[in-house]
Amino acid sequence: MTLKTFGFGTMFAAAAIVGMTVASAPAQAASLSPNQTLNLFGDSRLEIGGGGTSAVLNFSDSTLPLPALYNTPTGQALVAGSSDPVFGIGSIAILRDLTLTGSGTTFSLGAAVNSFITLTNGIKFNLQSFTLTGTNATPGVLSNWTADYVGEFVADNTLGGTGLFTSQGRVVSENGSSFSSSVTAVPTPALLPGLIGMGVAAWRKRKGEAAEQVKA
Repeated sequence: MTLKTFGFGTMFAAAAIVGMTVASAPAQAASLSPNQTLNLFGDSRLEIGGGGTSAVLNFSDSTLPLPALYNTPTGQALVAGSSDPVFGIGSIAILRDLTLTGSGTTFSLGAAVNSFITLTNGIKFNLQSFTLTGTNATPGVLSNWTADYVGEFVADNTLGGTGLFTSQGRVVSENGSSFSSSVTAVPTPALLPGLIGMGVAAWRKRKGEAAEQVKA
């Protein structure tokens, strides 16, 4: 099967070095609260096959500032300093590659993926919904890929989570390019069926409107 690869940018060397030096820090207590956020960045590439009806979102096997490698069913990402400390800032997260279906500029997750994200302190994120969309910023070139996703954090307690995946740049390369991802805990997993049904973007809009009404 011939794969058409869309890249997602290259990681910053300084950030990778920080990750290596801090990753061995002691794990903190794995108990979560609503509104705590996990921010990740790493390398990935989108491999489109099946005549354009299927794709694999492949995460790089390394966070080092070297040509990215995509040889295993999992990849690595760095827990960014903007994360809440409970997630282990500077540590390495393991992400499972995603098999998606769709066509053109939109690809979606076909089945739930347990342990989509695994952190060094034992916190995991189970993925239930993931919809990846690309925009045509340059004629003939798909770029600026983003995805809304929904799932649940599993730690000492279990909380729902809503996330956003964003590619950086529009580099088309076998090495892929960089991505950032942010996922925030929500009060209860019971919210997830409704979030999946209405769409994360619509939920965020409604939440923002409610906040504006409170301010007024």
